[in-house]
Amino acid sequence: DQGRLDESVAAFRQALHLRPGFGEAWDNLGISLQATGWLDEAVRAHRRATELLTDDADCRFNLGTALQAAGRPDDARLAYEACLRLAPGYSGARHMLAALSGETPETAPQSYVESLFDAYARWFDGHLVDELGYRTPLVLRQLRDRIDNGRSSYGQVLDLGCGTGLAGQAFRDVAGQLTGVDLSARMIDEARRKNIYEALAVGELVAFLTTDAAIYDLVLAADVLVYMGNLEPLFAALRDRTAPDAMVLFSVERLAEGRFRLGPSGRYAHAQSYIAELTARQGFHLLAAERAELRHDQQQAVEGIVFALRRAEG
Repeated sequence: DQGRLDESVAAFRQALHLRPGFGEAWDNLGISLQATGWLDEAVRAHRRATELLTDDADCRFNLGTALQAAGRPDDARLAYEACLRLAPGYSGARHMLAALSGETPETAPQSYVESLFDAYARWFDGHLVDELGYRTPLVLRQLRDRIDNGRSSYGQVLDLGCGTGLAGQAFRDVAGQLTGVDLSARMIDEARRKNIYEALAVGELVAFLTTDAAIYDLVLAADVLVYMGNLEPLFAALRDRTAPDAMVLFSVERLAEGRFRLGPSGRYAHAQSYIAELTARQGFHLLAAERAELRHDQQQAVEGIVFALRRAEG
């Protein structure tokens, strides 16, 4: 939980030396090995866990993620199918099977996103920034500074999918009242430790926007729309929660053509033409759309697009 993964691996190995049939330790060893990049060893550990925990859906899902990270999608599919045989309602396995099969549902299941980031929360910053070279908040801030540099502050700022607060930190100096919302309660706990937000809420983004009473002058969404396919409901809700002349800054992973597509990673990519068309329909002017390298994944650069919108008057 603290991100001390090398120590975690050592502790689980010691546990397994003392009790080789400890299935939960094999599963957790696999999680720690995968997080440190030892993918083949992670697969072997998860495989052993499935042999010992014959009725455990979670360890089959974890085996699937390790196999997928190791570049073995066909084997990963079999692991997700085994997970679903034990737990037909397992949303993460169903989502990842869709991703591997080329299907594109409208959005990722809330329970999948919540559990993904709850598990990741305590070591999110170090892994994302130090190991994956995450730079989306900086890219969004630079875009804002180029487009709106005559404005020194925004009274009400909303950070959608705020996570641990990396985007909030990048915009704290220009925010009067800074509010963050995220589906993961553990991410919100980590953001609260930083003491940079005036208000934090746990919730789904569209539901939050439709029940919130505030009107925002600046809205941020850094690497959150990758877990949403159809963005129409989000921007319809944003239209009613933004002030005239408000700015909206966000990132997507780039799709060359079409509307949106769920990739093998389990994340969505969006086409620039789709974003431009739907945001105009919902009452936003497109100020900028720029390609940017957002982070790395599997040692490859993740190409995205960062957008700046202005809320239309009236």
